[in-house]
Amino acid sequence: MPRLAGANRIVCPVDAGQRVPLPAGTPVRSMNPSRNRLVLRRAQTVRVASVSQGWIDLWGDCRRDGRSGLVILPQIVWAGSGGYWSRVKVTPGLCEYWGLPVPDLPLLDADFDPVDLPPQYGAGFDDRDLFGQSPAST
Repeated sequence: MPRLAGANRIVCPVDAGQRVPLPAGTPVRSMNPSRNRLVLRRAQTVRVASVSQGWIDLWGDCRRDGRSGLVILPQIVWAGSGGYWSRVKVTPGLCEYWGLPVPDLPLLDADFDPVDLPPQYGAGFDDRDLFGQSPAST
C-alpha cells in the first residue's frame, strides 16, 4: 500500500510489522521511567509496531531559538524490554544501514512557507541532536 504524505510530511521508509536491525550505538527513547534514554550496547533486531512520519517545522516551535526550518525526523516504535514502548529516529545513516533510500524532503514554496533555515539533513538542521547521535546517523 503506498504511503501518502501531506505537503509538509517526510514519509518513513519502513512500515509497521517490518523487522529492522538497529546497530550498536543507536540512541533510543523509552517509556520506561528508569531508563527513558539509552544507547544500544549491541545490535538488535526489532519488529516495528508503528511509525511516525517526519515533517518540516515551519513555525519554529521545535527549537529553543525559535528559528523555523528544522527537519523533524520520522520515528519507529516497538515494544521494548518490560513491555515499555521504545522509539528511535530514522536518520539518513539508518536508512543507509538498512539499504533503503533516504526519505525525500518536501519542497517548500518560499512565498507560502518562508523558513529561517533551508531544510536539509545534518547536524543543526534536523532534530537528531536533541538527544544525541548514533554512529549510523552521520
